[in-house]
Amino acid sequence: MIAVLFLPQVYALALQVHRGFVPFGRTVPERVALSWDMFATSVVRCDVRFAPPASMAHGAFSSLGAASSPVEWDIVASSVDGYRVVVDALCQKAGPPLHASLVCFLPDGSVSRDAIDCR
Repeated sequence: MIAVLFLPQVYALALQVHRGFVPFGRTVPERVALSWDMFATSVVRCDVRFAPPASMAHGAFSSLGAASSPVEWDIVASSVDGYRVVVDALCQKAGPPLHASLVCFLPDGSVSRDAIDCR
Protein backbone atom coordinates (compact mmCIF):
# COMPACT_ATOMS: atom_id res chain seq x y z
CA MET A 1 0.00 0.00 0.00
CA ILE A 2 2.79 2.45 0.86
CA ALA A 3 4.44 1.68 -2.48
CA VAL A 4 1.44 3.29 -4.20
CA LEU A 5 2.36 6.57 -2.51
CA PHE A 6 6.13 6.15 -2.45
CA LEU A 7 7.04 4.97 -5.95
CA PRO A 8 5.47 7.87 -7.93
CA GLN A 9 7.33 10.37 -5.75
CA VAL A 10 10.64 8.52 -6.16
CA TYR A 11 10.09 8.55 -9.93
CA ALA A 12 9.27 12.29 -9.87
CA LEU A 13 12.37 13.07 -7.78
CA ALA A 14 14.55 11.02 -10.14
CA LEU A 15 13.07 12.97 -13.06
CA GLN A 16 13.87 16.27 -11.32
CA VAL A 17 17.47 15.16 -10.65
CA HIS A 18 17.80 14.07 -14.27
CA ARG A 19 16.69 17.59 -15.31
CA GLY A 20 19.39 19.25 -13.21
CA PHE A 21 17.98 19.56 -9.67
CA VAL A 22 20.48 18.96 -6.87
CA PRO A 23 18.80 18.05 -3.53
CA PHE A 24 19.70 20.46 -0.71
CA GLY A 25 21.32 22.78 -3.25
CA ARG A 26 20.33 26.31 -4.16
CA THR A 27 18.59 25.43 -7.42
CA VAL A 28 14.82 25.42 -7.50
CA PRO A 29 13.52 22.11 -8.84
CA GLU A 30 11.50 22.03 -12.02
CA ARG A 31 7.93 21.11 -11.13
CA VAL A 32 6.88 17.69 -12.34
CA ALA A 33 3.68 15.77 -11.72
CA LEU A 34 3.53 13.81 -8.45
CA SER A 35 6.71 15.36 -7.05
CA TRP A 36 6.99 16.01 -3.33
CA ASP A 37 6.98 19.77 -3.92
CA MET A 38 4.13 19.83 -6.45
CA PHE A 39 1.96 21.95 -4.16
CA ALA A 40 4.77 23.79 -2.37
CA THR A 41 4.62 27.54 -1.99
CA SER A 42 7.41 29.98 -1.45
CA VAL A 43 7.63 31.00 2.22
CA VAL A 44 9.40 33.98 3.73
CA ARG A 45 10.17 33.95 7.45
CA CYS A 46 10.47 37.30 9.19
CA ASP A 47 11.41 38.16 12.73
CA VAL A 48 9.37 41.27 13.57
CA ARG A 49 10.29 43.34 16.64
CA PHE A 50 8.54 46.41 18.04
CA ALA A 51 10.09 49.31 19.96
CA PRO A 52 8.59 50.36 22.24
CA PRO A 53 6.49 47.23 22.81
CA ALA A 54 3.10 47.44 21.06
CA SER A 55 0.26 47.97 23.54
CA MET A 56 -2.88 46.01 22.78
CA ALA A 57 -5.99 45.02 24.74
CA HIS A 58 -4.32 41.78 25.89
CA GLY A 59 -1.09 43.47 26.98
CA ALA A 60 2.13 44.68 25.40
CA PHE A 61 4.38 42.62 23.17
CA SER A 62 7.79 43.32 21.68
CA SER A 63 7.72 40.78 18.83
CA LEU A 64 5.19 39.34 16.41
CA GLY A 65 5.78 35.86 17.82
CA ALA A 66 4.87 37.07 21.32
CA ALA A 67 1.54 38.38 20.00
CA SER A 68 0.16 34.88 19.39
CA SER A 69 -0.72 32.07 21.74
CA PRO A 70 2.16 29.70 22.57
CA VAL A 71 0.27 26.78 20.99
CA GLU A 72 -0.37 28.57 17.69
CA TRP A 73 1.99 28.82 14.74
CA ASP A 74 3.80 32.07 14.05
CA ILE A 75 2.41 34.16 11.24
CA VAL A 76 3.97 33.08 7.93
CA ALA A 77 3.71 34.97 4.65
CA SER A 78 4.79 34.29 1.09
CA SER A 79 6.51 37.68 0.77
CA VAL A 80 7.99 40.48 2.86
CA ASP A 81 4.99 42.59 1.84
CA GLY A 82 2.73 40.12 3.65
CA TYR A 83 4.53 40.91 6.90
CA ARG A 84 4.31 44.64 6.18
CA VAL A 85 0.50 44.30 5.93
CA VAL A 86 0.43 42.66 9.39
CA VAL A 87 2.71 45.35 10.83
CA ASP A 88 0.53 48.09 9.30
CA ALA A 89 -2.57 46.53 10.88
CA LEU A 90 -0.85 46.37 14.27
CA CYS A 91 0.30 49.96 13.84
CA GLN A 92 -3.33 51.00 13.34
CA LYS A 93 -4.43 49.20 16.52
CA ALA A 94 -1.49 50.08 18.76
CA GLY A 95 -0.96 53.56 17.38
CA PRO A 96 2.21 55.63 17.25
CA PRO A 97 4.86 56.03 18.40
CA LEU A 98 5.84 52.54 17.29
CA HIS A 99 8.83 51.32 15.33
CA ALA A 100 8.98 47.86 13.78
CA SER A 101 12.10 46.14 12.50
CA LEU A 102 11.83 43.23 10.08
CA VAL A 103 14.63 40.74 9.55
CA CYS A 104 13.46 38.39 6.79
CA PHE A 105 14.97 35.13 5.58
CA LEU A 106 14.16 34.74 1.90
CA PRO A 107 13.78 31.48 -0.06
CA ASP A 108 16.98 32.17 -2.02
CA GLY A 109 19.01 32.16 1.21
CA SER A 110 19.47 35.91 1.48
CA VAL A 111 18.47 38.12 4.39
CA SER A 112 16.40 41.29 4.06
CA ARG A 113 16.33 43.99 6.75
CA ASP A 114 13.67 46.68 6.87
CA ALA A 115 12.22 49.19 9.30
CA ILE A 116 8.70 50.62 9.55
CA ASP A 117 7.72 53.68 11.55
CA CYS A 118 4.04 53.92 12.43
CA ARG A 119 2.58 57.31 11.62
